[in-house]
Amino acid sequence: MNTRRRFVGSMSALAALAAGAPLRARAQAAASAQGFPNKPIKIVCPYAAGGPSDMVTRIVAQRMSTFLNVPVVVDNKAGANALIGMEYVAHQPGDGYTLVMFSQGGSVLNTAGRATMPYDLLKDFRAVGNMAILPQICAGSNNIPVKNLAEFTAYAKANPGKLSYGSSGPGGTPHLTGEWMKLISGIEMTHVPYKGTGPATIDLIAGHIHMLYTEVPVLIEHIREGKIKALAVSTKNRLALLPNVPTVAESGYPQITGSNWFGLEVPSSTPTAIVNILNDALNKTLEHPDTKAAMLAQGAEPDPGPAEKFDKFVRDELVRWQGVMKATKVQLT
Repeated sequence: MNTRRRFVGSMSALAALAAGAPLRARAQAAASAQGFPNKPIKIVCPYAAGGPSDMVTRIVAQRMSTFLNVPVVVDNKAGANALIGMEYVAHQPGDGYTLVMFSQGGSVLNTAGRATMPYDLLKDFRAVGNMAILPQICAGSNNIPVKNLAEFTAYAKANPGKLSYGSSGPGGTPHLTGEWMKLISGIEMTHVPYKGTGPATIDLIAGHIHMLYTEVPVLIEHIREGKIKALAVSTKNRLALLPNVPTVAESGYPQITGSNWFGLEVPSSTPTAIVNILNDALNKTLEHPDTKAAMLAQGAEPDPGPAEKFDKFVRDELVRWQGVMKATKVQLT
């Protein structure tokens, strides 16, 4: 009888411990959030310094530090089309002190186009929020007689196989958009991959390639100086920076819409209370006049909102680009 009582008592104690585990976990998470943050926060940018993603991340980091009362530093861990930096953060502690810059190319396109990945995009990360949207632009060389995208496609059809388009490398947004354009419009173009947008831009200006599709901030000064032509923008409406440039939809291709984007995520084990603190600081940063001015000067648009909004956006983008890759038969290696 005593043995049975001890057994029943032990089982009751275990049941009580099990029932209390979620409560203790929530209490521990709340306690950690109460003291958060108390040391520097690191944002990993999985691309090299100097590009649009790095630019936006640094603008945000500088202002976020004033709302969090700790330094927020940017750590560039470039390589393997963002896989190195992304994998690094996926395996960091979920304590809120290591974030990663999420982008269309580095996060969604890698997952959509690769057979194997060193991390699970939807299981190993959780959203903090989007930082900015960067409109895309289709630009053309001055050595072809066209003024807009509609004229470009007509010229390409009249000269099948004679035109080329550049990209920052295989599997990125410029590459996929070029293949998407070929599929939808029925034109023939040769893809010329470069090691970055910079070399591709140089060859576009020199006339060695005929088209390049990339972020507006990368090309805006060259367009203003007349070195290349702005053929179309990817946004639903025309841009204030380039009011005379038609949209891709106006040019007859409404399917090819959308912009690049740069958001922030953390390891999936990060408590919701800490995510909320980071999201609040991010939104205050994006709504600050200095942040808005700095981004708009570069052609980027601040995009504040709840973490749930960005999470849904990333999932929707993944589905969209999986469809594009299937249609264009592009496979990343």
